[in-house]
Amino acid sequence: MPKSVFRSGERQEILNRIGRLRAQTQPKWGKMSGAQMLSHCTIAVCAAMGEVSVKPRNVPLLRLAPVKHAIIHWLPIPKGAPTAPEFIPEPGGDWLAARNELVTALQRFGEQGEKGKRFQPHPAFGVLTTPEWGMLTWKHIDHHLRQFAA
Repeated sequence: MPKSVFRSGERQEILNRIGRLRAQTQPKWGKMSGAQMLSHCTIAVCAAMGEVSVKPRNVPLLRLAPVKHAIIHWLPIPKGAPTAPEFIPEPGGDWLAARNELVTALQRFGEQGEKGKRFQPHPAFGVLTTPEWGMLTWKHIDHHLRQFAA
């Protein structure tokens, strides 16, 4: 079973990796700086909790159950995969503040998920179950931590 931010030990693993990030680390791929990547992940988590508004994307294929299941459970997130414009933060920003915001948002999201809270529809995948949100979020943050060698 894929890892999930809704299981406290697996969430702590992600938080520990976030703690090992360094401001000067350059990405292995992509255009975002470390601060932008951290903010990008925070925006995604906050959007799931309904704190950031994101327009739904018209990608019917991704809403098909078998496709959605394969992406959440099995397929890796491709390097350079497109993202919603709302998830792209402005360049610059304070690295330490961005890291702290992600940690705080991830802890809140994890606690809410452990309690079974229902979250907002995903802009591309549509309605996700609470377990699907936990797995997809773990996978998304893991993808970006690997981008920055954490």
